[in-house]
Amino acid sequence: MEDRIKVDLKDGVADVRLVRTDKMNALDDHMFQALIDTGEDLKTRPGVRAIVLSGDGKAF
Repeated sequence: MEDRIKVDLKDGVADVRLVRTDKMNALDDHMFQALIDTGEDLKTRPGVRAIVLSGDGKAF
C-alpha cells in the first residue's frame, strides 16, 4: 500500500494521497486495492472525521 498511497492523519482529518507520479496517478489494480485497504483501515480508526483524497505531482 505504501508504494501507491500515503496517509497523513492530523486533527481527525486523513489526507490520502495517490503516489504514482510517473503515471500521472493513473489507477491500476494495485491502486484500487490500496484505496480499498486504506478505506477499511480508516473506518476503524476512532477520531477520523474527514478524508481528503488528492494526488502527488501535477495530476490528480
